Amino acid sequence: MDSSKPAIHGAGYPLPGGYDDIFINADQTRCFMNDGDRPELVFRQQAGQREIYHSEFFELLQQEALQ
Repeated sequence: MDSSKPAIHGAGYPLPGGYDDIFINADQTRCFMNDGDRPELVFRQQAGQREIYHSEFFELLQQEALQ
């Protein structure tokens, strides 16, 4: 996991592919990358605030969603 402090994003920082439509209806969302030996927390979203814990994985998810 990225050891730096998580980046925090509020409304206005959308995820492509309609994923924000899913997350807006949830009280809390946690997204994990599970392609390795153990899942790694990519981001967490609660009350309109998104904390990004692993920016490289987050960017990869955004790129994949646009394809």
